[in-house]
Amino acid sequence: MRLLHIGDIVGKPGRRAVTDALRGLVEEQRIDFVVANAENSAAGSGLTPANYNELIGAGVNCITLGDHIYRRREIIPLLCNANNIVKPANFPADAPGRTSAIVEARNGVRVGVISLLGRVFMRPVNCPWEAVDRELAGLPAEVRVVMVDFHAEATSDMQLMGRHLAGKVTSVLGTHTHVATADEQILPGGTAFQ
Repeated sequence: MRLLHIGDIVGKPGRRAVTDALRGLVEEQRIDFVVANAENSAAGSGLTPANYNELIGAGVNCITLGDHIYRRREIIPLLCNANNIVKPANFPADAPGRTSAIVEARNGVRVGVISLLGRVFMRPVNCPWEAVDRELAGLPAEVRVVMVDFHAEATSDMQLMGRHLAGKVTSVLGTHTHVATADEQILPGGTAFQ
């Protein structure tokens, strides 16, 4: 199974890059599932329903969000009703949005998607380790592909989450910093990490 994780789509240029390139990339590379962090896609901060529709229409299967999730109030009804967009699972339970999603890939496989927010150099949120353990325990046993977007500032936070989830999920991929890093690796148990 081929998975693609797109991190931090920023503003109109980021959306244009996705809409221009994604369909061809999916075909050329035979990608089965695309998850994208789109929390900055509305002029650099937040997500609007129009941005959501544009990205889903371009071929994104599931959208994750981070600390700018509620910058655009018009997204709240979509957060509550769409089954392919997730808030960070370590946000308060009563905050609008789903804490995880199960979305069918192009090849028919059901993929679990979880978003988490880091705590180092970020606003206070609930423990991401407790949140991810709770979300994993709640996924149906037949969901064997699980992608985790860890929206965090510190590489130490990301490394710890990768080690915590090694062998438990398919991938742990970091977003938020807007700076590409070269720490991609396969962790024990086969978990992809970046």
